[in-house]
Amino acid sequence: MRPAIQNSVGANSYGGYSAGAASILMSEWPASVLGITGKGEPAAGLPTDQTVPYVEVLLPYVQPIVLSPGDIIGDDLGRSIVIGATELTELGWRITARLATT
Repeated sequence: MRPAIQNSVGANSYGGYSAGAASILMSEWPASVLGITGKGEPAAGLPTDQTVPYVEVLLPYVQPIVLSPGDIIGDDLGRSIVIGATELTELGWRITARLATT
């Protein structure tokens, strides 16, 4: 899914992600989530912060869908995965993403 972009100027009532305002790009799509490839640290630097695991995802390509950094993948395990980088190859999409944690 693709999060909605703020379309009002000035003070917005809410500037974060809202699932209700996101647009679905693909649904029930086969994918290969290839496990953890690295870890990052949250920017907040709080004592309870967890490391953020990264994963590689492979998806078949279907026109005219174009995946972009910031798009969100939901998987069958209930995880939310935020796309960080995409590469369209002859075999489909190769995606580097990070698990969304709270």
